Amino acid sequence: MSSPNIAPLHDRALIRVSGPNAEHFLQNLVTADIDELADPGATLSALLTPQGKILFDSSFTNRTAAT
Repeated sequence: MSSPNIAPLHDRALIRVSGPNAEHFLQNLVTADIDELADPGATLSALLTPQGKILFDSSFTNRTAAT
């Protein structure tokens, strides 16, 4: 099996959201189903305007078991 390739994305930032209400906060903010995100797991998502236009695309990972 080959090892995964990692590419630096210099135009992206990392933001950690943690705490007892982190999943609820994100679930009400982005298009991904955060409640169904596996641990560990990853998904793509978007942040929308109230009119449904895309403001930002993003990816989310769930690493609660690793912390």
